[in-house]
Amino acid sequence: MERRRSLPVRMLIGFWNLVNGTRRFVFNLIFVFLLVIFVSAIFTDKGPKVEDGSALVLAPRGMVVEEAIHLNPFEQLMNDLSEDRPPQTELRALLTALRKGAEDKRIKMLVIDTSEMLGAGPSKLAELRDAIVEFKASGKKVIARGDWFSQAGYYLAAQADEVYIDSYGGIDITGYDHTRTFYKSALERFGIKMHVFRVGSYKSAVEPYLRDDMSPEAKANAEKWLNVLWNGYKADVATMRKLTPDDIQQYADNMGKLMAEQGGDAGKMAQALGLIDGFKSRIEWRDYLKEMVGSNEDGKSFKQVDAIEYAGLFQDLNLPGQPTVGVIVAQGVIVDGEGEPGTVGGDRVAQLIRDARENDDVKAIVLRVDSPGGSAFASEVIRRELVATQEAGKPVVVSMSTLAASGGYWISATADEIIASPWTITGSIGIFGMFPTIDGLINEYGIHRDGVGTTNLAGAFDIGQPLNPKVGDIIQAAINHGYEKFLSLVGEGREKTRDEVHEIAQGQVWAGEDALKNGLVDKLGNLDTAVKAAAERAKLGDKYRMRYLQKPLTPAQEFVRGLTASVKAVLPESTDTLPSPLLMQAKLAAKQAKEVMQMNDPRGVYAHCMCEL
Repeated sequence: MERRRSLPVRMLIGFWNLVNGTRRFVFNLIFVFLLVIFVSAIFTDKGPKVEDGSALVLAPRGMVVEEAIHLNPFEQLMNDLSEDRPPQTELRALLTALRKGAEDKRIKMLVIDTSEMLGAGPSKLAELRDAIVEFKASGKKVIARGDWFSQAGYYLAAQADEVYIDSYGGIDITGYDHTRTFYKSALERFGIKMHVFRVGSYKSAVEPYLRDDMSPEAKANAEKWLNVLWNGYKADVATMRKLTPDDIQQYADNMGKLMAEQGGDAGKMAQALGLIDGFKSRIEWRDYLKEMVGSNEDGKSFKQVDAIEYAGLFQDLNLPGQPTVGVIVAQGVIVDGEGEPGTVGGDRVAQLIRDARENDDVKAIVLRVDSPGGSAFASEVIRRELVATQEAGKPVVVSMSTLAASGGYWISATADEIIASPWTITGSIGIFGMFPTIDGLINEYGIHRDGVGTTNLAGAFDIGQPLNPKVGDIIQAAINHGYEKFLSLVGEGREKTRDEVHEIAQGQVWAGEDALKNGLVDKLGNLDTAVKAAAERAKLGDKYRMRYLQKPLTPAQEFVRGLTASVKAVLPESTDTLPSPLLMQAKLAAKQAKEVMQMNDPRGVYAHCMCEL
């Protein structure tokens, strides 16, 4: 006979069935709702309509990146609908829109709006500058406006024929800085000791664990590459606004005094120096654009097309049999294994290179590097695949974006040709290792560890005990060996002796134009320069196409991406606001902490520059 459950148990089971049924009903209802919108969008959305005489609107959202982070289907759905992560805009889409728009007779002018751009690396700004200059060369007008311009946002706006801000607005130009957080005293206070092993006077990546401030060597090196970026910024802005670089320097150095002269009005200060052409509110701006290109269909705004949507009209079809220069993006910290979204997973990138090598259509590879480095082992896994590709007869050209330092340079060093932006941050040839011990922390609370082992090294990596000096010697020997390996592969790739490489190595960081002078790169240019160089080396003439090589999305990922895009297209416009400066600093600190946690080299050896702006 079946045992009869007690009344409380039956009530609990009934309540759970009710909750579970309700949950399934709600989720099914949401899914059906989203599915209806998606299916509707399939039959109604044929891409953006481009009216004759339209303005192309360049309005990057969030961070401008080489390659947007690809999440799993559930994460993608939640992120796109809640916008929990800062948005990202791919540089390639903006460049495509600018170049196609210059040739498109339907596009009358370009409108630059950087109000939602959170940031872009200096080299990315330079590539956008070149594309805007090309757009202007087509004879089409370029105008820009902002409620308030950040330093990066103003750099793009300054390329315009006309620049406006709100009468309550201003322009933040404060120069470049490289500031880090130091933990030595805090770690000591908590009884944590970080044992650091490194080579080179300038390998400053580990200084936060050894000091409470930057070393004189690190400061001198950082000032050198920061000045290259700053001088380039000043020169470009000054040229476009018919000013001098010193005018920009004075604006940044004496902002308080200059603002006081204008009664505290930041907008008038910018106008007095010649950084802007006038003031326009949002209403005045909309009316001004209506006068220039006409009203859209409902008459509420001006005829326009968003740059990202416009770029989507020109996606290349993946047709077999076409000679191809394949572009592989290595963006983020280099980690062992597949890696999380936003990192350079050594196994994942190696597989992309291997697939390209075995693809008969791909005749050459361009590795687009935007990485501060990371795992030395994962870096070598990637580099070996590139070498195997070269040995198979396919050229490999490296295109350096904002960052190609330490491990980012490791994977670049033996390419057939290295092309960098003048504003690329590269070099940092050196490696380090770190090992924490917390015996001081646990001893403080009366907790002690002791035991016996079968060898002198048994339990050597027990963080609850002091570091065995013999282990320290072993780790330092491994670091020294790794550094010599780094020097050797750079010497091989750059045709330099060990001592010649050592002279410019030791962890020193270089801006692209200085890296050209000391032989770490072959040429200054952008991604297009690298693609053309790869095509020339493969003897393709003009009969080739460029295609980004990425890990293909699963059917589920493709479905969710299309689904969320359709949902966002029909939902009311977002009322997003830019994050507060305090929140941005908190997110930056969290990002830096996460990068440390992602360090998973199997030997604990890292080639990371920690040199982000």
